[in-house]
Amino acid sequence: MSRSGLVDKRLDLGTYSIHYYTAGKPDGDTILFLHQAFGDHRCFEQQMDRFALDYRVISVDLLGHGRSQPNKSRDGIDATASHLLGIMAGEGVHTVHLVGVSIGSLLAQL
Repeated sequence: MSRSGLVDKRLDLGTYSIHYYTAGKPDGDTILFLHQAFGDHRCFEQQMDRFALDYRVISVDLLGHGRSQPNKSRDGIDATASHLLGIMAGEGVHTVHLVGVSIGSLLAQL
């Protein structure tokens, strides 16, 4: 657990993993945060701390950002929708409220 109360998790995809972070109420509505290009999950730490009081929150290190490195895979950022669905399935989440900045807002529209 990080200093902000986030639990570090990952979605294993063979040659690489997508790292994501959760906090808040496990039975609450879920907010999924998608960061900007050249950022990572940390850009939402303050928002996650606040919203974790009333919601379940998830923030993702998008592929090629933070700890989510593609290694030798040919996957690119276009695989994000699949990654997010895998994370949601693993967390038992069926619906989310999406918050995105820059490229994260574009990915939220997929």
